[in-house]
Amino acid sequence: MYTDMLYYGGGKEEETMMSTDLMTIGDAQARLHVSKKKMAQLIRDHELVTLPNPLDKRIKLVKRSDVEALAARGATAKKEAAA
Repeated sequence: MYTDMLYYGGGKEEETMMSTDLMTIGDAQARLHVSKKKMAQLIRDHELVTLPNPLDKRIKLVKRSDVEALAARGATAKKEAAA
């Protein structure tokens, strides 16, 4: 019985962690401050990889770490252009 509780607790924690590792395309678009057209281009050019949302197949998800890396790259490029 104790192991069942641990397993259940671990699964719940894993589920929560997984949901914070992914974000919707709309959230990514807002984070990157880009238009829908630019977001589509980033996906088409494989800068971002989409995953289906298991709860709603109409919604695509992207990895938060990929979005943050892309945002950091964009911020670096803007600083270099300004210098």
